[in-house]
Amino acid sequence: MVTSLDFERLLCSTGPFEGEIRRPSDLRHPHKIAWIHCVGSRQVIKGGNSYCSAVCCTYTQKQVILAKDHDPGAECWIFHNDIRSYGKDFERFYQRASRLPNVHFVRSYVSVGREIPETKNVTIRYTKEEGGIKE
Repeated sequence: MVTSLDFERLLCSTGPFEGEIRRPSDLRHPHKIAWIHCVGSRQVIKGGNSYCSAVCCTYTQKQVILAKDHDPGAECWIFHNDIRSYGKDFERFYQRASRLPNVHFVRSYVSVGREIPETKNVTIRYTKEEGGIKE
């Protein structure tokens, strides 16, 4: 797992892998990438935030577009509470990202993330909009 800032660095040509997207754990190219945002956003629970940061949606969409530029075959999953476009023409970022092949916007809070030690793959568990849980 990496933060958005770490991922931005991986995309950069002056980054640790010279712009190639590689998993820091084993240096392999990921073929499935998940972005998890809205973590704690607008949750009325202890430790939650009552506000939306207003930047994560567009930031994530930019990263999805760049990831697909690097690897057109990559499968991208974006887990969110709600997609918001705050700036002028930012809705176009969302439209562009959502039209790319194998890009999935999933409205759901991710409940569990864990690494499988043998493969170093990360699995997540989330609630599907139509009901049920998927991993």
